[in-house]
Amino acid sequence: MPKKPAKYGVKIFELVDSRVSYTWKMEVYTGQQPKGYQLDNSPGSVVKRLMAPLYNSGRNLTVDNWYTLYPLFKELLKQILLLEL
Repeated sequence: MPKKPAKYGVKIFELVDSRVSYTWKMEVYTGQQPKGYQLDNSPGSVVKRLMAPLYNSGRNLTVDNWYTLYPLFKELLKQILLLEL
């Protein structure tokens, strides 16, 4: 991408409580993963890994449009999570 500001970067996925700004869980993504230990970094998989400790808690989950996948919402509704876009 010619307009990209830098060649290298770090992406951080965070699960944050919006009321008190407390970070529940965080994952750092830097690109390729070493062989032997590779996780699926699709949006649905990232959300499921981050939300796992809060299943059956009845909490609201607010996401942006990168995470709006019907199969993900269907799975999270099974875990009794309320979703907002």
